[in-house]
Amino acid sequence: MDKCELEFVGVGYAELIEVDEFKAVVRDQRSGDITDFYYIECCYDKMGYVAIDVFESIGVLSICQLYILPQNRCNGVGSWVVSELIMKAQRLGFDFLSVRPHPIDNMITLESLVGWYCKMGFEKAFAERREIHGEYHLYL
Repeated sequence: MDKCELEFVGVGYAELIEVDEFKAVVRDQRSGDITDFYYIECCYDKMGYVAIDVFESIGVLSICQLYILPQNRCNGVGSWVVSELIMKAQRLGFDFLSVRPHPIDNMITLESLVGWYCKMGFEKAFAERREIHGEYHLYL
């Protein structure tokens, strides 16, 4: 990776889907109080994007979508994004970070994506001792 710093660049949904690399994969999933879309950039090159929901009323930050372009995978970009979101959730005083992993392209399986999130500390989510199907939490 270049010597440039990775950074989040806020963007609207309409602007995000204008980028050819993202047009086919981005989904408009607005389920929370706020949905924020960000490019992940390094030296003005787009590395991927992330969409998050902020549930202020219950103190949860949720990763709706995290997509790293194939040529930028396996070099720490996704881990950096999750680390930054953990810090954001902690600054907001939230209890946990949640995700429902789903592969956005056919280059990664659901099993390997779930494994990646679990390596980062996410665990299957439960409510009243019942598993919340497909959801994983990282408790802060």
